[in-house]
Amino acid sequence: MTENKRELDLIYQTYKGLTLSELEDAFSNAETQEKIDFFLKLYNLKLAEYQQKIIKGDFIL
Repeated sequence: MTENKRELDLIYQTYKGLTLSELEDAFSNAETQEKIDFFLKLYNLKLAEYQQKIIKGDFIL
């Protein structure tokens, strides 16, 4: 489990800088259901981060 978590953390660190549009492209073009699920989860996480910034007033639309 710990090794799997490290692997997921590395993957997250690699892709966390992508924009919502880039993540949308990534899960739209993913070849396997596992990759689709991963990029969709990362997309939702990034969206939640933006929503949290809006709630805190740190984000200017």
